[in-house]
Amino acid sequence: MDDLMALETLQHLHLRGNGFFGNLSHSSNRDFLSCNLETIDLSSNKFSGSISDYFFLNHTFSNCHNLNLVNFSNNLLNGSLDISSMSFYKNLSTLDLSYNLLSGRVTPDLESYHVSLKYLDLSHNNISKAFKLESCHNLRVLNLSYNSLSSIGFPASLADCQMLETLDLSLNSLQNKIPKVLENLKNLEQLSLAHNQFSGEIPKELGQTCKTLRKHDLSENNLSRGFRSTFIMCSSLESLSIGSNQISGDFLHTINGGNLETLIINNNFITGNIPPSLANCNNLSCVSLSNNKITGEIPAEIENLKNLVILQLHTNSLTGEIPPEIGAFLGTSPRIYDVATIYTFTNNGSMTYLDLSHNFLSNMIPENIGTIFYLQVLSLGHNKLTGIIPDSFGGLKEVQVIDLSYNNLNLEGYISPSLGTVTFVSDLNLSNNNLTGKIPSAGQLATFSSSAYVNNSGLCDDLLLPCQSFLQPSPSASDSTEKTNTIEVGMVLSIGAGFVVGILGFGYTLLIKDS
Repeated sequence: MDDLMALETLQHLHLRGNGFFGNLSHSSNRDFLSCNLETIDLSSNKFSGSISDYFFLNHTFSNCHNLNLVNFSNNLLNGSLDISSMSFYKNLSTLDLSYNLLSGRVTPDLESYHVSLKYLDLSHNNISKAFKLESCHNLRVLNLSYNSLSSIGFPASLADCQMLETLDLSLNSLQNKIPKVLENLKNLEQLSLAHNQFSGEIPKELGQTCKTLRKHDLSENNLSRGFRSTFIMCSSLESLSIGSNQISGDFLHTINGGNLETLIINNNFITGNIPPSLANCNNLSCVSLSNNKITGEIPAEIENLKNLVILQLHTNSLTGEIPPEIGAFLGTSPRIYDVATIYTFTNNGSMTYLDLSHNFLSNMIPENIGTIFYLQVLSLGHNKLTGIIPDSFGGLKEVQVIDLSYNNLNLEGYISPSLGTVTFVSDLNLSNNNLTGKIPSAGQLATFSSSAYVNNSGLCDDLLLPCQSFLQPSPSASDSTEKTNTIEVGMVLSIGAGFVVGILGFGYTLLIKDS
C-alpha cells in the first residue's frame, strides 16, 4: 500500500469489491511529501484489524490535503474510532465506515476541524457511547443506525446542523422522549428513529416544521397518546410509518391528498372510520391500518387508489360488505417497495397483498377480486362472509396464500374446479365454513391436507367423509381421471418462499421495510 500511496500523480484509489483481505495498518514511518490523493474507496472487501492502526489515520499522510472521500464500508475493521486523527484532512466531505465491527465511542467529539464533513455513515457497527456534534454546519447525512446507542449525546448540538437532510438513528436502544431540537432541522427530508425505545408523545414541533420532510419512520417504539395531524398535512411527505406503538385517537379523517405513498399505522389503538378522503392520496401504494380499533365500512372511494399494491386492514372492527371497487386497481408505473420491485400493470391487478381478515365483514365476496391478476396474498378469514367462492378466483394466477376460513360461506354448488387452476398457491384454508360437495381433484386442490377443508359438514373426499353419503352432480371428465395426493402444509398465514415484501411491523412477517 505504501508503494501505491507513493505515486505522486495518484488521485483516486478505488479497490472496491475485490475480496481483498488482510491488515492494512501503517507499516512505514516515512512521510509522503507530495500527495494528490482525493478519494480512497476500499469498501466491500475483507480487510481486518484495529481501525486505529490503519494508514488513512496515520500522520504520515497529513500532506493529503485534497482528500475528500474515505470509504472503508463492508469490511472487518474493529476497535474505537479516534476521529481527531483525521483532522489534517481539511477537505474531507465523505466518511463511510458502515458495516464493520467498530465498538465503544467515537472520540473525541466532531469538532470544528471537521466543518467540511457532509456525509458520515457509521451504521451497522457496535458503537455504544454517544458523541457530540460541533460545528457541523455542512453535514447533510448522518447515519448511526444498527448500533448499540442507548442515549443521544448531541441533541442540543443538532441545532447547528441546519443543512442536515437525512438523520437515521434506527435500530439502537435509544430511550426517553424524542428530542424537540429536531424541529430546528428545516432542511430535513428523511428521519428514521424506528426500532428504539422512545416514549411519550410525538413532539408537535416536528409536524410544524416539515416543509421538506419526505420520509418519516417512528415505528417500533413505545410512543403513546394522540398523533399530531400536522404530519399528514405535510405536502412533501411521501412515507409515514408509526406502526407498532401505543398511539391512540381518531385522526384518519385528516388524511386528504398530498404526495403520500406509504402509510403504515398498524399495531396501535387508532379509532374512527376509514375516511373517503383517503382516496385523494392518489400516489398511495401501501396502506397498513391493521390491528387497531377502526370501525365502520370500507369506503367505495378506495377504487381511486389506482397504484395500491398492499392493503392491510386486518384485526379491526370493520363492518358492511367488501366494496366491489376493491378490485379496480391499475398500476401505472413501476414502483419499488423495500426490496421488491412492483412492475407496470396494463390491466386490472396492481395489488399483490390484500388482508381484510379478523373483522365483521358480511355479504358476498365480490367477483372483481378474482381479476386482481397479480395478487399473491388473499386473506378474508374470520369474517361473516356468505355466498359462494367466485369462479373468477381461477384468474388469480400468481396467488400463493388464500384464506377464507371461519366465515359463513353457504355454497349452493360446490368448490369451483376453476380454483384448481391456480398453480402457485402453497397455503389454502377453507376450513370452518358451510361448503358442500366433493373437493375437486384438479390441480393444487388435491395436494392439501384435510386441515385445509376441515369443519365443512357438507364436504366429502377420501381425506374427509366418503362421497357416497352425499348427493352430488356428475363429475367432469377431468375430475374422474385425476388422482388425489396429500402433503402437509403449515399455517395458512405464512407466506410462500420467494415472496418478498418488506414491511416492517405488519401483522404478518414480510420480506419488504417496513418494510
